[in-house]
Amino acid sequence: MKSFFSVLEYFLLKNFRSFKYYVVIVLLICTLLLFLSISGTLENSANTYSNSMKNVNSGAPQLLEIVNEYFGDIRLFVPYVVSLFLIPLISLIVSYNSFSKQISNGGFRYWATRVTRSKIYLARLFSELFMILFSVAISFFAIFIYLIIQNKILIRSYAVILGPFLLILFYGFAFTALFVFISSLSKNSHVALLFSLIAFALMFVFLFIGVRYLSIFNYIGFQSFAHYSDVLLNILFLTIYSTIISVAGIFLFKRRDL
Repeated sequence: MKSFFSVLEYFLLKNFRSFKYYVVIVLLICTLLLFLSISGTLENSANTYSNSMKNVNSGAPQLLEIVNEYFGDIRLFVPYVVSLFLIPLISLIVSYNSFSKQISNGGFRYWATRVTRSKIYLARLFSELFMILFSVAISFFAIFIYLIIQNKILIRSYAVILGPFLLILFYGFAFTALFVFISSLSKNSHVALLFSLIAFALMFVFLFIGVRYLSIFNYIGFQSFAHYSDVLLNILFLTIYSTIISVAGIFLFKRRDL
């Protein structure tokens, strides 16, 4: 176990020395804060839409009512929706060359003589998962500080938002596991990037061709938050999804040339 943590520490330190991780964090924070700054305009638009819909069907739940029920505040709903698009992109930037670069320059050969390949794979995977966790945590901490300073957050929003953003976190983990797996199959970072983009596109395709359970997007969405049991179930499915991909990655990594 000590050898595993030694490898994990090495990869974590290597990650924190990489400029791209700080670019990712700044990109995430700036983008989310940008959308937060225009959330007032979005709220006004949603109010207008809801009022117009009342004339059509007075019994139907209105948009803002649904948002407030699940999130407590539309200003928390905005970063969640933006994150659905940003997190896969960030996972791709963080993970696409996590293995391919090390394989091409022989970086794994040193560790392969000291620890098992399974530990190398898991240490590299966990180091990338930690960077996603770190990026998301820092970004949403900045969001909460911003909202508190602006007095724009409801007290009950803290509890309501926990489920959606835990789901976002495991959503990011699933994409990271997928891109790490693809990276472990190639020595060329450009090839790994190309196949990662293809895999990302396939996630959309799977939703519409009758195999939606193979898509990560199937386990995330606005309709998931009516009950916390739905959130926990989707987190479980995302964890299983990530585990299956990781087990396959370990199996293939143990049998490839370094």
